Amino acid sequence: MGQQAILSTAAGRKFVAVSRQLEHLASVASSQILQLVDILDLNLTVKGHNIRPSYLESDYSVDISFDLVDPVMQLQQRQLGLQEVAAGLKSMETYWAADAKLEDASGERKRLLMDWVRKNPMIHQALAMEVAREEGIESLVERAMSMAEGGGEGQPGAEGGNGPILGPDGMPLNQTMGGGDPGGGGMRQGLTPDTINPSQIGASMAG
Repeated sequence: MGQQAILSTAAGRKFVAVSRQLEHLASVASSQILQLVDILDLNLTVKGHNIRPSYLESDYSVDISFDLVDPVMQLQQRQLGLQEVAAGLKSMETYWAADAKLEDASGERKRLLMDWVRKNPMIHQALAMEVAREEGIESLVERAMSMAEGGGEGQPGAEGGNGPILGPDGMPLNQTMGGGDPGGGGMRQGLTPDTINPSQIGASMAG
């Protein structure tokens, strides 16, 4: 937007007459191509798009246009189109085709639905398992998921598994952190903020 957009639009307006001539030439040439396809009974495939006489039904009309795009006007048109969609005055596909200038509006809707499907947790998990199966790490992912669902059960050193998690002082982590002390002493508080709290080993030796 801004001055560059204004300059580009002004430069494009100089070729309006040439664009109209190209529109007429392209429309006539395309109509004649369709007529040849019908008369010669051709079955053509161009860039994945197939055309055959049964598709034409003897209708060779073609209207090609090369519109001059004004960035400022296009932005305003899109904003107005979104307001009309929000108010229920226009469908989303009409907005895509008329305002957003999408050539494949129905395909865009399908892609949006696929995005919504992929965001579903169950579908996302299934896709992840499929990728893990292709990479040969399916068993590893399943084991990690089962441990996560079980709250860490079965992990070495985890509580409820092969024993409690030990802290750096060799005592159970919940006692080191000052909670669940079976002796009821708890972790002693320092006399001042700068005093280091002693571990439970020191506390047991002192007792």
